[in-house]
Amino acid sequence: MKKIHLVSMLLMSLCFGVLLFTPKTDDVYASYSRYTTSSVNVRTKASMSGKVVGSFAKGKKVTCYGTSGSFTKVKYNGSYRYTATSYLSSKKTSSSSSSSSSSSTYTRYIKAASLNVRKAASNSGAIVGSVSKGTKVTCYGTSGSFTKIKYNGSYRYVSTSYLTSTKTTSSSSSSSNSSSSSSTYTRYITASSLNVRKKASTSGAIAGSVSKGTKVTCYGKSGSFTKIKYNGSYCYVSTQYLSSSKPSSSSNNSSSSSYTRYITASSLNVRKKASTSGTIAGSVSKGTKVTCYGTSGSFTKIKYNGNYCYVSTQYLSSSKPSGTTSSSVTGSQIANYALKFLGNPYVWGGTSLTNGADCSGYTMSVLAHFGIYVPHSSISQRYVGSSVSLGNRKAGDLVCYNAMNGIGHVGIYIGNNQVVHAGSTSTGIHISTWNYRSVNCIRRVSK
Repeated sequence: MKKIHLVSMLLMSLCFGVLLFTPKTDDVYASYSRYTTSSVNVRTKASMSGKVVGSFAKGKKVTCYGTSGSFTKVKYNGSYRYTATSYLSSKKTSSSSSSSSSSSTYTRYIKAASLNVRKAASNSGAIVGSVSKGTKVTCYGTSGSFTKIKYNGSYRYVSTSYLTSTKTTSSSSSSSNSSSSSSTYTRYITASSLNVRKKASTSGAIAGSVSKGTKVTCYGKSGSFTKIKYNGSYCYVSTQYLSSSKPSSSSNNSSSSSYTRYITASSLNVRKKASTSGTIAGSVSKGTKVTCYGTSGSFTKIKYNGNYCYVSTQYLSSSKPSGTTSSSVTGSQIANYALKFLGNPYVWGGTSLTNGADCSGYTMSVLAHFGIYVPHSSISQRYVGSSVSLGNRKAGDLVCYNAMNGIGHVGIYIGNNQVVHAGSTSTGIHISTWNYRSVNCIRRVSK
């Protein structure tokens, strides 16, 4: 009996020892502390493309749970998030730097006509409002190229390059197009129809449009946009379509001033107004001869089914294009050529297969190699070539995706349920599963 009791005691001691010395994998034991060296964004994933859900202030002590690439896993508002490792330190930064306390605050003045105020110290930070030229702001230090300010009771960020230590003189307000009523000025619309947007960006929601010759009162500039009043609210229009003098009414609409051009794109959209947001009335194929009646911005006026419509001027030529068409190109040729540029960079608005392209710039340049011309627009590429059902896709087809946050996407199907595409700045030109996101349509541009 004593022997059995002794064995039981030994077994219990052994189990206790195993429990005592087994490494803990729980986060409590695997965590460690770091301090932020400046204000740093907190993201949903370990990537610069991850959504910004907040930020840590400089000197903040954070609990870390390991690294993923150049990011560190942290707890933020009860959830696991990621922040850039380069902004973390094992030692707390000295309080001599620009902190948020009132003792280290300083004053600056806005020198832009209208300056965006953002939630995070980044150009991708959500815009929460704006401050006008000459406004005095209290600053609480810098984070990269942004300065921390108080806005409507909360800490926000503005671009440091538009701040100055001296107040701009009011005498320059009229020439610098500030937003005060005393510095307003008049301009005329030169485009046949110009979009009016809710914010100074091509991604801004369209609030309406103004027609050619319309007189508008302007309240200053913001980047490439001008602030105007529209239906009682401040909105924005593209500055390049404004003129200090009223455009002449002698437009090229008469038959006597008409001229002939040929379509160079494999399929070119015909729109009801001279804008990429204009309703598509139809399309014309490569080599089609069209009669033109003048230009409006980057569009040319043509007759289509008895009505005046518009096409993009860049896809018109005074000479008929050569007979090299998509009928002589196979889908496999397109796919194989597209794969030559794997790993090259993504650049927004770019069209270079080696130095960088965005999604539609990549597909456009690949197809142009074979004499197939498509627009530099992922949405417009939904209408080129011929429609193919999802189940009948083949190598060389364009895979057009549904828009996310107002932005479409396009890639080239390479077979084996895969697509090659210019994804983002973090991925460059790479391969994904063909339906990794919601597919809008398949377009065939080859034989």
